[in-house]
Formats: sequence, structure tokens, C-alpha cells
Amino acid sequence: MNSNIFLFRLYVCFALCFLLPVSFFLTGQLYSFVQTYLQLKLCSKLVKEKSSLDQTLYTELLDLYINRDDWFLCISISELLLEFSLMNNDQIYSSLAYCYQKNSFLDIAEYYYLKALSFSPSNIPILLRLIDVYNQLGSKEKLKKLHYKIKLIDPSYVILHS
Repeated sequence: MNSNIFLFRLYVCFALCFLLPVSFFLTGQLYSFVQTYLQLKLCSKLVKEKSSLDQTLYTELLDLYINRDDWFLCISISELLLEFSLMNNDQIYSSLAYCYQKNSFLDIAEYYYLKALSFSPSNIPILLRLIDVYNQLGSKEKLKKLHYKIKLIDPSYVILHS
């Protein structure tokens, strides 16, 4: 009789050791799912109220999908906004370039950063992101040109990496 109780207690301990981490994982996933659902619901409500998509709403949507590593949806939303010309193009091109850069499509990222620079040529954050792309690509000549361009725009700006 004592061995049966011991085996039952051992079984309960193993079950708890297995189920406890699983329950924490599922709780975290459910929390993430509900949070995402509420954010999407809020964004869709704002779009319906405004009948348009403003820059802050676009940034919130993009951050939501970037945090979930859902790059396809980030790119899709950005391409859709480009197609309908709903926002300023430099931010959309910059976002597209960031998505491609994070997925190691560096040539495509370079293309989109250059497109963004065609709309706002003195945008230093875009220039700095382009420097990161050129560092990853190993383009020393293009790096020198960008460093020079940043120095022309803002002589007090210091670039720490080359």
C-alpha cells in the first residue's frame, strides 16, 4: 500500500514539473495574443474613425509586427501605403529598408534607403542606417562618401564606427 502511495506522489510530482512550465508558457502566449488583438482592434477603430492612416498609427502597427517578427506583414503594410500614397514616402521607404535589412537582404535595403534619401537627402538617421548597411556589405568607398555627406550636413556630428 505504501509503494502505491509513493508511486502516486511521484507521478503527481512529475506531472506538476511538466505542467507548470507549460502553463506559464501558455499564459504568456495567451497574454501576447490578447494584447496583439486589442492593439489591432484599436488601430482598426482609429482607421475607421479617421478614414485614413496617420504616421503615429502606421508606426504603432509597424512596431506591433516588428515585435512579433512578422516581417511579411510589415512589408505588406508599407507596400500598400506606398501604392495608395497615404503617407510621406521617406518614412515608408525607410521602414521597408529596415525590414529588409533585418532579414539580411542588404542590397534591397540599400535600394530603399537610397529611395528614402531621394525624398529627404539631409535626414541623418537614414544616412546612419545606410552606413550600417554599407558596413555589412563592406563598401568602403560608399562609407567614405556617406561620412563626408554627414559632415557637410552637420559638422558637429561624430560617427563612432567606420
